[in-house]
Amino acid sequence: MQNIHKITLLNMKKLFLLLFAASMLAACNNSQNNATTEAPSDEEVIEAPVAITLVEFEDKAGDLVGKQIVFTAIVDHTCKHGGKRMFLVDENSDAHLKVESGENISSFDASLEGSEVKVIGIVNEKVIDKAYLDEWEEDVQKEIESSKNLHLGNHEKGEEEEDETEESSNQIKNLREQLAESGEDHLSFYSVECIEYEVIPSEEDK
Repeated sequence: MQNIHKITLLNMKKLFLLLFAASMLAACNNSQNNATTEAPSDEEVIEAPVAITLVEFEDKAGDLVGKQIVFTAIVDHTCKHGGKRMFLVDENSDAHLKVESGENISSFDASLEGSEVKVIGIVNEKVIDKAYLDEWEEDVQKEIESSKNLHLGNHEKGEEEEDETEESSNQIKNLREQLAESGEDHLSFYSVECIEYEVIPSEEDK
């Protein structure tokens, strides 16, 4: 009888050890599963570009500064000096936008003009206030004085630089008027730094 009791106790101890080992194994598996299914942190989440239309850009740009956007538009023309900028328009409105080449894009080719493009880029803001205009005007005056001193014998080149400084002076004047009319202490102009773009084939090319 004692032997039977001892065997029973021994079996119970073995059963207890087996159950304990099984519970530890299950806990370990649950821990591993939790580790693999843990949600990514905020730093790991990559935000997708905000889809927008050219018509919406003017109203929404202020809230999108520094963010990526994606949109489609028609290339009106590209900058002839280096191709670092292209100007996009909407077919059904007067909406327009300046897009500048990012570090991964060397230039925008003139052959893009008239094409529909899909652009992914970052919204940039240029702030113009009285201090900015004063500094710009001061630089223009320095250029005028420098031009007078250096190009007295080169009449043709002097005329070209005079046209450029006159254009800058007119821009400064217009911006001062806009600033005064706005009633604000600054003007904001928005553009897009292009990260990548693709030409959308026309119906004829499809």
